[in-house]
Amino acid sequence: LQLLMLIYNFVQVYSLHDHDSLISFTNLSSNFVNNSWSLGDGFYISEENTFDYSYSEFGQYLVELSVYAANNCVDLASNYVTVYPTYSVYLPNSFSPDSDRINDNFSPVGIGIFSYEIIIINRWGDLIFSEENTPWTAKNVPQGLYTYIINLKDYNDQSYSYKGTVRVIK
Repeated sequence: LQLLMLIYNFVQVYSLHDHDSLISFTNLSSNFVNNSWSLGDGFYISEENTFDYSYSEFGQYLVELSVYAANNCVDLASNYVTVYPTYSVYLPNSFSPDSDRINDNFSPVGIGIFSYEIIIINRWGDLIFSEENTPWTAKNVPQGLYTYIINLKDYNDQSYSYKGTVRVIK
């Protein structure tokens, strides 16, 4: 009976940028004849011990490494690889809450935003809106300029804070 020793090296968190991020996979097994990788997105790679791979979309992928010994012994190692989107945000400087379903509310727009908080203050310094993960619809406020504070978190638990003004057009 031949002993098959399986050791693998997976790194679990990557960000997807404008260009794809390369993820390095390494098979550190010993006493094997060949191997195959299932990359969790429909692609398979055989007989490669070390290679770089790039996922085209963010998400979670189950990666499996199968190694085969000379005596037909098979061992399997698996782990999840999570690819997060790159963080990018746009904050509009005005909106028109007129129920035409075009630009009717104010909220951060972008990719990689996990959660957000909006605080709206009028020109006299009064708090008029404070909500989490809810766009501001500017109901019951007159047309004008308002100050906002927006606190965001991305999928990597990184915090961002923005302060500025937004114009309500009615």
